Amino acid sequence: MREADGPPRPDSVRSLDELATRLQALRSWAGVSYRALHREVLRGRRERGVAELPAFDTVHRCLQTGRTRIDAELVVDVAAALLGSRDLAAPWRQACQVVAQTELEARLVTVSDSMPPDDSDFVGRSVELAEVLAAAGEPGSVVTVMGMGGMGKTRLAVRAAHRLTAELGAGVVTFFVDLRGYDTERPPADPESVLDALLKVLGVPAARLVHLDLDARRALLRKRLSGRPAVLVLDNASSGAQVLPVLPDDGACRVVVTSRHSLEGVRATEVQLDAFAARDATEALRRAAHPTPVDVRSAQAHRIVELVGRHPLALSLVGARVRSAPGWTLADHAERLAEARLAGRLDAGIDVALGLSYDRLPAESRRMLRLVALHPGADLDTYAAAALLGTSLAVADASLTELVDASLVRRSASGRFSLHDLVRTFASHRAHEEDPASARRAATARLLDHHDAVMTRVAPLLFPQVSLVVPDGRGLSATPEPQLPDREAAQRWLDLEWRNLVSSALRLGEAERPEHVVRLSAHLQRHLEVGGHFVEAEALHSAAADLATGASRAQALTNMASVCFPLGRHGDAEKHLRDALTIYRRWDNGPGECKTLNNLGIVHQHAGDYDRARRHFEAALGMAPNALLRSFPLANLAKLSTRLGLHEQALSYARRALDEARSVDDPTRVAQGLFTVGDQLRVMGRLDEARAELQQSLELARSSRFPYCEAFALNALGLVSLELGEVDAAERLQLEALDVAREFGIGAVEVVVLNALGTTLRRLGRRADALASYDAALLLASDTGDHHQYALAEEGIRATSPGATEPAPT
Repeated sequence: MREADGPPRPDSVRSLDELATRLQALRSWAGVSYRALHREVLRGRRERGVAELPAFDTVHRCLQTGRTRIDAELVVDVAAALLGSRDLAAPWRQACQVVAQTELEARLVTVSDSMPPDDSDFVGRSVELAEVLAAAGEPGSVVTVMGMGGMGKTRLAVRAAHRLTAELGAGVVTFFVDLRGYDTERPPADPESVLDALLKVLGVPAARLVHLDLDARRALLRKRLSGRPAVLVLDNASSGAQVLPVLPDDGACRVVVTSRHSLEGVRATEVQLDAFAARDATEALRRAAHPTPVDVRSAQAHRIVELVGRHPLALSLVGARVRSAPGWTLADHAERLAEARLAGRLDAGIDVALGLSYDRLPAESRRMLRLVALHPGADLDTYAAAALLGTSLAVADASLTELVDASLVRRSASGRFSLHDLVRTFASHRAHEEDPASARRAATARLLDHHDAVMTRVAPLLFPQVSLVVPDGRGLSATPEPQLPDREAAQRWLDLEWRNLVSSALRLGEAERPEHVVRLSAHLQRHLEVGGHFVEAEALHSAAADLATGASRAQALTNMASVCFPLGRHGDAEKHLRDALTIYRRWDNGPGECKTLNNLGIVHQHAGDYDRARRHFEAALGMAPNALLRSFPLANLAKLSTRLGLHEQALSYARRALDEARSVDDPTRVAQGLFTVGDQLRVMGRLDEARAELQQSLELARSSRFPYCEAFALNALGLVSLELGEVDAAERLQLEALDVAREFGIGAVEVVVLNALGTTLRRLGRRADALASYDAALLLASDTGDHHQYALAEEGIRATSPGATEPAPT
């Protein structure tokens, strides 16, 4: 029986579990069994001509908590079946988009391998600092620094971390993570993503992490930190659940956590941070006001610190006001604070201090603060700030400097700007109170146009080998752009900004600039893939596929397939590619169809279906309209022929691929072509010729910053050295190849190198090390579904077992 008050709605849902719970409530409201629901979903899809029909278990799981991925179409189908209308199910699609965005933003985590600078203006806290250092003296210790917002918890934790690092001496590793537990604009950092980010900093390839569960990741963190003194600061934790998965449990790591309250389930020594003692409060005011002199013994100084509750952040803000208003006496400042308090604008000193600091700013700087609070990333540079404000670089820099001087904005050593979470909350509220929605939308649109304009310049510098299909209407920024004259400058900019690009596109782009989301998906595809940022890549490409039409949608689908490959989701990759192929054919887009056929061939080759792979490669070659697109299937036909033992044919294909690559003047394609030729010559035993080709490939890959080819070339050179009896050189080259593959998270190369390294180690008589290398290759090949490398790893293990003497195949 249906309730009279209407069906449950997905309003305010922010997580997958909340969505599943609300959907389950809708099923209960509708009074529909799981079997009947499954039948209705199938009927609805058949009526709409949808070929994919979900199994009963798939529909059942859609309504259960504990899911890690979301199928928005299935959620909408379920809601439509329960509500009796797809129109009524529209809010559920919107809820899926909100959840997906929130989940993504929670997974955008930055782990720094160095501590923020120790604050030279650190005041007081000698007792609390001693407590932290004493509690953190033993390996495996956890200390929680607690206190309300703005009490200086982060400052204390950072100072303690610097002291601990100095005491531990050489070899200590440090990590700093902002968990964003109290950020009103961004969701708290996902603990599993924090764990992943820590492991990546420790050298674990991203392609390996995606196949490990939480327990396996925690075990790997313990292993990587075993015997290594380490200091980890987890800043702004909101709950024990956010911290527990990240704790190494044992080993030599000291952990310092900051939070506003006790963390349930976390076994830690708790150090409470309260307001300053009177003497420390007046000293903090004096330092913040410098060079304006403040008599710490005066009655007015004491009145000021009491009016703001001796709150550290409030004192910093008031001191900045004293410093910038030399015509005012301390009595004037005290009177102004007292007036504000009478007006009811005091919350432990923060609201009044923020309000007074804000009110005294020029209009342009107040507007800058409000707009910076709208920026969805953790920090920004002056160019992004100028875009938000819609002004020149000089004006933006002057406003930011004024905000830094007023202690409202923090400037890092690298010249980037960020907000304390309390300041962000204050400024965000002011933005919504003082700026009309149209003005806020115009500011974020300018930010997206700025990102669009710069990324359109960056993409061809960093990824010249990638041909893109992007919609017209590229954002033309009316505000300054950074000078990026070469690849190195472009790469530095992208390394700092890519998380901001993704966050801005997903949070702001759909409504303001949907075509920007589509273009960014194309431009960032290689950076996200090579960097192993699979979660972010899938979210961005999925959003682009939802927003795009025609060939641009097909490219977004192809990008989604490129994410599926290293994750071992070859069925998903094939589905995305087939959908892309249908679009390309409908739009009579020959180049797109050619590339997709080639990629489908790779899917089938990976699965061991060599006949279908060959047919797709040959079809792609037959319709390739230019040399670049001919080079791809030719290179793949060369690899396939090698696997089939057709070595002369393989060499012919490889040379043709190299000739085509040379004709398009793309150094990365030439490097790949040289590798394909050199590796085939190696297989054929023509070692001197192979070494010459491979050395050229390596040099060109390095000069064009193409790590995929660099790792392959190093490994192949190692195999040449092995055949020539230069076993030590072989190991050195292969270890270097392994480092490159792992640094860039290229699992497809890592598994090849591990198998080859196993053979080299066996030649060196190191059977245990060889077995470990083969075992690692076997595990990785199993995770990624690489049948060929899995077979090689198995053969390598058999050949290395006691009694076996013949070398394993490579």
